[in-house]
Amino acid sequence: MTLPFSNEAESSLLSCFLQDPVNRIGDARNTLNVSAFHSDAHKRIFTGLVTLYDTGSPIDAPLLTQHFRNKGELELVGGAAYISELYCFVPHSSNYHQYKSIVEDKYLARRNIEAHQKALEAFADESLPIANAIAKAQEAMDAVENTVVRKLARITIKDAIAQTMDEIEERMKRGGAIPGWTTGFPMIDAKCGGLQKGRVTVFAGLPSDGKSAIMQNCARNALVAGARVAWYSLEMPNTEQMMRLLCEDSGVDNGALYSGFMSRAQQEMLLRSIRQLSELGCDLVNTDNATASDILSDIEHGGYDVAVVDYLQLMEDEGRKGATREEIIARISRRMKQVAKRTGTHILTASQLNDAGKLRESRAIGQDADGVFMISKVENKNGDGTDDTLRNLFCDKNRGGSRHWTLPLAFSGPTFTFKEIPA
Repeated sequence: MTLPFSNEAESSLLSCFLQDPVNRIGDARNTLNVSAFHSDAHKRIFTGLVTLYDTGSPIDAPLLTQHFRNKGELELVGGAAYISELYCFVPHSSNYHQYKSIVEDKYLARRNIEAHQKALEAFADESLPIANAIAKAQEAMDAVENTVVRKLARITIKDAIAQTMDEIEERMKRGGAIPGWTTGFPMIDAKCGGLQKGRVTVFAGLPSDGKSAIMQNCARNALVAGARVAWYSLEMPNTEQMMRLLCEDSGVDNGALYSGFMSRAQQEMLLRSIRQLSELGCDLVNTDNATASDILSDIEHGGYDVAVVDYLQLMEDEGRKGATREEIIARISRRMKQVAKRTGTHILTASQLNDAGKLRESRAIGQDADGVFMISKVENKNGDGTDDTLRNLFCDKNRGGSRHWTLPLAFSGPTFTFKEIPA
């Protein structure tokens, strides 16, 4: 039986190491098991690269060749020609994580096959009592579980202090400017520092309270300020999302935009908005048939400053067999936070509230998020319902900052725009 492996992915991964040794080997030395490589030559090359990296040696094809020549292993790794071939073969660097994932997946598949073979051999051994056969089978499966446990990346406290002081110095140079991208809401920027790197902000409310609109307002203001923004709308097609964005940015009434009957002034306002938005770094991502894994992977490799996921409870994922909806949402919420933290992307998402006014389906949403805002309509003064033009935004959570404050907002439905109401 031929065990699964991908020679192409292994060689592409090694090429990535040679092209960008500081970043790629620094990542892989703590997270990739050398046994993940199927080819003995590739195992030796990876070990050689890590050795050079750990000793602080410069890394290129001639130096790696000399390293193996000194060890008497040059022919075992394919010779100088193969090392040069790896160095000259330049795969797309942005696909590094995909190459690494393929190599790891093939390795895990091989380990699973080997574990099942050992389990079958244990049960086929008639001399073994059934309890012993079960124990041997379990031991084989546990070995597979241990395969995926990797040494986590780490830095010394000295390096951590240096990185922290660099960030403090950078903030001092800004002269009091907020550390994140502006939301366009002065009070939110002042109390939360804007849309800071690596954070998740959740806007929660009942249907039609304006969750999507306020996320759009925050993201558009960051976009105009120069942020790279991605929209993952699970609730509406990209054309409808774009229509709303044009309404907000141009100030043109959505009724006029939807009907196509616009005055000359409105046409000019719309044209200015089209010109402005067309020059900015924004992508509207097609989420048809996309799972949560697809969306989070796209964010991870997209290089965005801000990502809008509208909204959390609409995300689907493969999940664990038999898992409840609450468990699935909790898993998605945790992974969303991990992606934000790893990439530095600020993720804006929304959540429905249940009848008790709590985050629906999972408390993990609030636990994982860095900021949680509850948006609600304001009761009419005469007590006969709500005023559709007024909202209250309540800060329920603000990691590292003040919370339990309320921001009164005015809402313009025709342009999907919120504005702070001056105190």
